[in-house]
Amino acid sequence: MTMIRRFPLLLVLAAAGCGDAAPGPESAPSTQAGASYALEDFQSITLERTGCYGFCPTYQVTIHADGLVVYEGYEHVGVSGEKRGQVDEAGLRELLGLCESIDFWTLAERYEYKTDAEGNQITITDQPWRYTTLRVGGVEKRVENYFGGPELLRKLEDRIDALSGAAVWKQREQG
Repeated sequence: MTMIRRFPLLLVLAAAGCGDAAPGPESAPSTQAGASYALEDFQSITLERTGCYGFCPTYQVTIHADGLVVYEGYEHVGVSGEKRGQVDEAGLRELLGLCESIDFWTLAERYEYKTDAEGNQITITDQPWRYTTLRVGGVEKRVENYFGGPELLRKLEDRIDALSGAAVWKQREQG
């Protein structure tokens, strides 16, 4: 085909791509701001901590809407395997309040670096990743935090540990 014959075909294909296509990942509900932080819409919040080159505790803990806590300890933790617990309504409200205070829905999906005054990316090696996933009203967002995430995100991660019991279960005896 010559270029002249291809041009109308390209126009048709380009126009077809401009229709009402399904939203891509960048516009999916999980990345939209303004989602609810209401307790009646809350489904779950999950925190997963990964390993590092040393002895970082690796585990996952999920707090469900009914307050059920499901912890799974993997490596370098005091409690390996599954452990269950309970968070009361006040604890659920506290976690949602923290999510709202940092506007969880508008956080970046990934924090791996900090940027200095000159615009250079700075990181630290051998950090564990922390993955926090919030599910509310059918909307889900996961934030990956290695280095450089907001301080309030770290506080949310620590409160998930404290309220769920994971802060105790992950502790290994020194000796």
